[in-house]
Amino acid sequence: MSGTTRRPIPWLLGGSYYRTLPRADHPQPPDVRLRRSVVSLYVEDDEATDTPDGKVLVGTAFAVAVESGEGEPFNYLVSTREVVRRSIRFNRLYVRYLLADGGYVDTPTIPYDDWYPHPDPRSDIAVHPMTETPSDVQLQPVPLSMLTSDEEAKSLGVGPGDRLLSVGQFQPHPERSGPRPVISHGSVYLMPQLVATRVLGPDSTPMEVEGYLAEWREWGGGAGSPVFRRSPHGDTVLLGMLHSHVHTEDPEAMGEALLDGQPNQEFGIAVVVPAQRVREVLEAGPIAEARAQAAETRMIEKIKRERDEAIDALAVA
Repeated sequence: MSGTTRRPIPWLLGGSYYRTLPRADHPQPPDVRLRRSVVSLYVEDDEATDTPDGKVLVGTAFAVAVESGEGEPFNYLVSTREVVRRSIRFNRLYVRYLLADGGYVDTPTIPYDDWYPHPDPRSDIAVHPMTETPSDVQLQPVPLSMLTSDEEAKSLGVGPGDRLLSVGQFQPHPERSGPRPVISHGSVYLMPQLVATRVLGPDSTPMEVEGYLAEWREWGGGAGSPVFRRSPHGDTVLLGMLHSHVHTEDPEAMGEALLDGQPNQEFGIAVVVPAQRVREVLEAGPIAEARAQAAETRMIEKIKRERDEAIDALAVA
């Protein structure tokens, strides 16, 4: 990788950044809670000479909270498997969190150990269990219940023309401050289907991804961003995850896995992986099994703690 992707400066309106000026019929920005669900993903690249710390943006992730029934919920980061896969050769994939004081902190993860893929490669999803986060981090995971299932999407009447918005991150002053939420808009073009594609870069390989096709004006770096749909009644649901954008001049080149790929123009069609696929990887398989074991451990520790407290109370009496 020889450098970072050049991107136009977004518009700053009412305290929020926009990748294109919003129109009157665009959905309004999600509340602060949803805007704080997003983090950026970076790798260290020795060839990157135009970044202050040698780290290069490769994508985005968003946090999801799964209730446990006992104690704090289990939190996970969700991104695209392709971004994680192409970070393996850099050994570390850094999660960049925004801090309460406006700065940021980077936490390293190991792509092939800390991120778990969806069993169906056509979903192209990877999940990172968050065992702990640095102090003073501004991160508010979205609840699992907000992720729309396939049946819920049908009942809501999701279809072509529905307005969508996505939240990513933009870093206006890398030397002095952390990333800030940036909002982009699109609309459903076609309902979920298999899209045959490849990603930009020298290690590009053919792949199929299942997702909505959405009309979108976007630039690189948003892979892994959550995509929200606001109903006519004002309810907001998480419809899916932004996977990639179709290059206008090369329909088979997707422009979001940015390692060695440097798209310097906007794109017209985006692929959005349905939220149902995110639910599947969180609700079954090794992620769910590990969560069940951790919940059992929590329960045992709670029982032991309550027993000790009762014994101490009897001793005092």
